[in-house]
Amino acid sequence: MYLGIELGGGGAVPLQNTAWLAVSAQGAIYVVGYALIGLLLAVLFRNLVVPLVIVLVVGSPLEALLANLISNLEPHYLPFSALGQVIMVEGSLSPWVAAGVFAIYLVVGWLITWFTFLRRDAAST
Repeated sequence: MYLGIELGGGGAVPLQNTAWLAVSAQGAIYVVGYALIGLLLAVLFRNLVVPLVIVLVVGSPLEALLANLISNLEPHYLPFSALGQVIMVEGSLSPWVAAGVFAIYLVVGWLITWFTFLRRDAAST
């Protein structure tokens, strides 16, 4: 590779500075976020097929359609869009703000899930 750069008239390859800790943290937040939303949906629906369909098939396309239908809706504040912006280099939200927005959705979702779990007959023994 370096021989091709030299023969092509290019200079030395510049060194790259990558914030490995920040990139690793953003990737971990992204993966754990998807795992937690899948677990939340599995506990809420008591099924394994529904969370898979919602997370893999319905999540992002449905948010894109919803953002197009509602003109004054900011699409980057929707849950899957916010989680996607955690790993984006340049998005409308910073990665940490996007993680905070998604964390709010997770906390509210887990509160609703916990309340419905307590109201079900499985918890009342």
